[in-house]
Amino acid sequence: MLKILKVLNNSAVQALDDNSDEVIIIGKGVGFQKQVGDKVDLAKAEKTFILPEQNYPISNLFEKLSSAEIQVVNKIIAYAEDELGETYSANLFVTLADHIQFAIERYERNEIIGNSLAWNLKRLYKREYRVGQRAVQMIEDDLDMQMDDSEAASIALHLINASKQASDIGETFRITQIIEDILHIVELHFGQKFDEDSIFFSRFVTHLQFFGERVVSNAAYKGKNDDFLFEQVQRSYPEAFKASAKVSDFIQDNIIMRLVKKSKFI
Repeated sequence: MLKILKVLNNSAVQALDDNSDEVIIIGKGVGFQKQVGDKVDLAKAEKTFILPEQNYPISNLFEKLSSAEIQVVNKIIAYAEDELGETYSANLFVTLADHIQFAIERYERNEIIGNSLAWNLKRLYKREYRVGQRAVQMIEDDLDMQMDDSEAASIALHLINASKQASDIGETFRITQIIEDILHIVELHFGQKFDEDSIFFSRFVTHLQFFGERVVSNAAYKGKNDDFLFEQVQRSYPEAFKASAKVSDFIQDNIIMRLVKKSKFI
């Protein structure tokens, strides 16, 4: 049975579990009218976080969050999991709650900081962006506040990062920029814009997302019959091959990665 060490707010307590590990328990009313030494009502527990040895930043975050803020973060993650078919780790709650708490502080100071990737994310990660838009609406409704539209992109970025289990959000930023650069190169080569509502564009972007991950992680792909496929593409699709060569040159010159032949088949 978990014993409460500290009541952080009505929806969060710090407790000691049966293994003597310190944990954060969150759930609606889990800390309501509780005191140090009381047992945790597990029926109200919605999420559990095992605290690392250096737990002060996380515990301080929960102390700053109101019960309403904790509940809206829970609601956003549950909605995202349902809409995107994901099961996120507890780490997303921490990063998303921290972001939203900071966004609220900026709102109270009347500071608006845009997201330079907003247009890119709306274009390349449409489903996550739509969830971000709904999340902004939840925050505005539940916390009675107005948020800048760019927050939809920021929340989407956290969801994308969590789904890819990237080491940091900067990695997702770099992948998104690589995708945009490649799309721009291909559009210039063929002299026409993509039909962004087409199945082809959606499939192409999905492929580029995985390609971008390999570039950022410097994990070149090697498959069977690479030489045969390389020659087939070069002979059968000369213009596509020329476009892929430009992309390869761009990656090697700007991302500093040597591509194997298979990586040119984008």
